[in-house]
Amino acid sequence: ARSDIFPFVMNVHQQTTATGVGGVGTNKGGVMVSLEVFSTRFQFLNSHLAAHQSKVKERNRDYSSICRDIVADRHRMELKSSAHHFFWMGDLNYRIDWGEQTGDKQPSQQDFQDLLGQVQLGNSDILAGMEQL
Repeated sequence: ARSDIFPFVMNVHQQTTATGVGGVGTNKGGVMVSLEVFSTRFQFLNSHLAAHQSKVKERNRDYSSICRDIVADRHRMELKSSAHHFFWMGDLNYRIDWGEQTGDKQPSQQDFQDLLGQVQLGNSDILAGMEQL
C-alpha cells in the first residue's frame, strides 16, 4: 500500500482451499485475501476451477467448495456477503458450448458478434439454452 494509506489498512486475513484431486490436490482451488481500508472491507478471491468442456459439474462443485471452505474473517462470516466490495477472478474455465468446435463446423466471428449483440441488447435469455457459459 502507499505510505499514506498503509496506516489505515487493517484486519488483513488470508485463506486458501484446495479442490484438486481428492480435495487435496493444490492444482485447483481458491486463495482469498480480505482487508479493511478506511473502514471499507475489500475481498479478493482468485480461483482455478476444473477444466475441459465436459466438466461443468466439477466446476460447479469447485465453486461450492470454495464458498463453503473459505470464510471471510475470524468470525466465520459467509464469503460473499461479508465485504463492501468483493472481487472474484481467476481461471474459471467456463465456456460457451457451441457444439462441435473443430474443422469447418467452428462458429464464425459473425456468430460470436451476433451472440454478443443479443446479450448487449438485454436478450441474455439466449444464453439459457447453453450448457456452459
